Amino acid sequence: MKTTRTLLLAGMALFCCSIANAQIIYSNNFTLGTGVNISNTPPTFAATYAGGISSAVWLDTVGSFAAHNPLLDNGVNTSTTPFSYWALPFTPQAGHVYLLAVNLAFTNNPGVAPEFGFHVLYQTNYGGDERFNGTLKGFDWMGPLEANGNPQFFASGTSITIASANGIFAPGPSTNTYQMLLDTRSNAWVAAGCINGLGLGSFTYTANPTGIKSVGITQNGAASAPTCMHYNSFVLTTELAPFIIKPLVTGTILGGGSTYTNVATVMADTNGGTLSYQWYANGLPLTNGVNNVISADTNILVISPALTSNQFTNYYCIVTNNFGSATSTLASVTVLTNPVITLPPASSNAITLFSGSGGNVGSSPTFSVSAVGAPPLDYRWYTNGVEVGGATTLNANSSSIS
Repeated sequence: MKTTRTLLLAGMALFCCSIANAQIIYSNNFTLGTGVNISNTPPTFAATYAGGISSAVWLDTVGSFAAHNPLLDNGVNTSTTPFSYWALPFTPQAGHVYLLAVNLAFTNNPGVAPEFGFHVLYQTNYGGDERFNGTLKGFDWMGPLEANGNPQFFASGTSITIASANGIFAPGPSTNTYQMLLDTRSNAWVAAGCINGLGLGSFTYTANPTGIKSVGITQNGAASAPTCMHYNSFVLTTELAPFIIKPLVTGTILGGGSTYTNVATVMADTNGGTLSYQWYANGLPLTNGVNNVISADTNILVISPALTSNQFTNYYCIVTNNFGSATSTLASVTVLTNPVITLPPASSNAITLFSGSGGNVGSSPTFSVSAVGAPPLDYRWYTNGVEVGGATTLNANSSSIS
């Protein structure tokens, strides 16, 4: 059975200085709140570590510039003010894999997308467009849409799209953990994201976003029903457990005898230990040398030659290190082999040309057949063992003769 790894949901055990696979920089357990304005209050936990500050407080960047309803410390967003931003000070440092995990419940459609991620703004009374996709630009941020399950995940503003598609998470009232990763271990930083542990994709920066000054929550416009957004937790850590950051390639169709490959793209801090990979199909582990499997214990699955016995709809990979594991999305494989007739010419198509009054003489009978197999399929019709010239009319997966 396929398992999905869901990380950093609200819970008391997550709000101390460290957990088994991470070192916490900031955590805010909204379930402990009493319903007061979050502005100028400290998060549940804060550390002077890896770019965070132990004395940090939530900053309402609108400040006194405009009267507006606040984000409450119990996680209820009451603001109808466009482009509000609540921020914690943060400057990423080189050499880490950062994980921002936001657990958010939609109780109905708020009429606007909430946003969370990394931002260049940490200033009160800003008086401008504070959205992550506004004038100042956010980096590595997500704005899920309740109505259609579109996470709208971007590396910078809306100009660098990592993922944007409807139905990635369940639309309508639901609770999900939205995860944004920022890998600063190499010269070129990488932004990546997941929802409930399942990868959305990644982007490698050509110019690192060194202007990041904060991490926090905005909203994309004026919410018509802001209380429909309820935050449960907001947690920023340095992460040692692995993440599979891209969906597997699915819907693969290939000819029998060819090679099938798929790749699990993993983000993991080397301090987490050696990565181990195991590929599965139909919930069972694949074994090298069995059923034409060449490699099922690396990040690349290789099956060669692929036959109909390798045709499954639920290939997936689990990657593990000393601090945790991650499970990929599902991939399906269709293997086309020698042609197989799936629908032969029906006997009801048989026509007697000389019957009774002979009314069928001069008519144009039509016969058809459907088949599957490795493309391209070539159709030839015969009568009494002799090929009928020009009888190769194709219609999708079938051929007909008139």
